[in-house]
Amino acid sequence: MLVTASQLVSQDAEMIWHPFTQHGLEQTTIPIARAKDASLFTYDNHEIIDCISSWWTITHGHNQPDINQAIYNQLSDLSHVMFAGFTHKPAIDLAQRLLSLNHNLFSKVFFADNGSTAIEIALKLSYQYHYNLGFPDKKVFLHFEGGYHGDTFGAMSTGRTSGFYEPFEPFFCQTVSIPFPTIEDDIEKTIKSEEKALAVLELVLETYKEKIACMILEPLLQGAIGMRLCRAEFIDKLVGRLKENKILTIFDEVATGFGRLGKMFAHEFCTQKPDILCLSKGLTGGYMPLSATLVNQEIYDAFLGNHYKNAFTHGHSFTANPLACSAAVASIDLFQTHQTFDRIAHIQTTYQEIIPEFKYHSLLTNFRTIGTMLAWDIVSKDAHYKTKEAEKIKDNLLKAGYNMRPLGKTFYLLPPYCIHGLSVHLRKILSFFD
Repeated sequence: MLVTASQLVSQDAEMIWHPFTQHGLEQTTIPIARAKDASLFTYDNHEIIDCISSWWTITHGHNQPDINQAIYNQLSDLSHVMFAGFTHKPAIDLAQRLLSLNHNLFSKVFFADNGSTAIEIALKLSYQYHYNLGFPDKKVFLHFEGGYHGDTFGAMSTGRTSGFYEPFEPFFCQTVSIPFPTIEDDIEKTIKSEEKALAVLELVLETYKEKIACMILEPLLQGAIGMRLCRAEFIDKLVGRLKENKILTIFDEVATGFGRLGKMFAHEFCTQKPDILCLSKGLTGGYMPLSATLVNQEIYDAFLGNHYKNAFTHGHSFTANPLACSAAVASIDLFQTHQTFDRIAHIQTTYQEIIPEFKYHSLLTNFRTIGTMLAWDIVSKDAHYKTKEAEKIKDNLLKAGYNMRPLGKTFYLLPPYCIHGLSVHLRKILSFFD
């Protein structure tokens, strides 16, 4: 029996609670029937350009043939098996690729199923690493102001300054925030902001030095707070000081990994490297839930021993799912076989060519770009997460076939790398800000 789009909307409204949604205010959902490349298609065949890669997950495009085939091939052999006491080739192949892509900075991979979980694992590892070594008081987590790391309790604790989690503050871990020195048009202002942040770090080190387990940060790009950028030179100075004080560093590359910023991983822009790396979103090309937390040998060794109490007692039912691992391996291979970084470079060039046209608009300001990310702000006095002006523009863009979800007053693009006609799309998008 065929079902209509209106029936799906009605059934959805009756039964489903959507993420980041105020159902007392927001419009009904849009049923999507199929997707291809950079486009989503509704049941009446209306095309919507997926300008933000379905929450930054889709890398090579929707319905990518090579990834489809990899999942199909794996499905005929093994769909799932518990990962305690068992293993399988897709997980081993993926671990090898991830370690190799990161130039063997890490030695072990812990698989899970989403970005928040990868962060939770990293935070727990950081604390238990010190605990196993005899330092149980090292339980303070450092983080940047405005950082966002997910919606589980550890992740929320280190994202407490993002403004999303007020009801849950009584349950948070002990954290301390460091200012995030956003890149300014004036390099001197940027350097002064960096010096201020580093000065705050020194005060924090002096106050909490014997209690700090780790610092977690989004390298170069803070996403959910509004696509804020900082310099790699600053990250190097900060991480250098942390290492001098034997404080572990966690790079949250859930959003920035797999080519988003122009290199495979954002830490490639930096000289100083993290002790722990968290990956998800684009890991499977946006196909299936999967995450990976990569650690160095020193951390892994701290969990070895003759007592089970030293073990990392953490796991998930679908850890290292073979279908997801196969999709991830295929996605990683596509970076080479489909010259993906040439496509990424083309997106970067297109942005640079189009930004001067955007700057003519008096209601648009604060343009910034890195890799496949282009962002700008609308001039607005409304500082709330969902401003009326931004929501109206978003709705009009969606009617015209563009999926863009503003972050407060910030609009941004993070399209699949296979997008065609980007300059044409950008000019059409620009017309909605007239």
